[in-house]
Amino acid sequence: AAADAFKADKAVILFASGRLAEMKNGRLREREWLPTALAFSRKYNAPIVPLHISGLNSKLYYFLCKASQELRDMTLFHEIMNKKNYPYKMIFGKAIAPDQLPGTGEKSIQSLQRFVEEGLARGEQVWRP
Repeated sequence: AAADAFKADKAVILFASGRLAEMKNGRLREREWLPTALAFSRKYNAPIVPLHISGLNSKLYYFLCKASQELRDMTLFHEIMNKKNYPYKMIFGKAIAPDQLPGTGEKSIQSLQRFVEEGLARGEQVWRP
């Protein structure tokens, strides 16, 4: 499905770790990112627009995460939609052209992950690998 969207020049949203962040020691922690976004960017000559999303779900949701992945997944849609008084904050970085992506694999994706998690949260807009 993603390949078809890229070929049709449509916007594609990827969660680079392939999963939701998890709560560890009282803080949300992103799982290790996969290099898929870099590979798609290069293959389809598509820019990457980094996005940092901050916000929390309910305590019940995090409890269910620990209890059962199935229960967590069943409540996810409700958690996304119940943010009337608790909005998510979204911070976009500058688009990164495929030819600006250094190297391949782990080092590049780890650098991009640090930028999204920490740099964008601090107000940086441009990724400097």
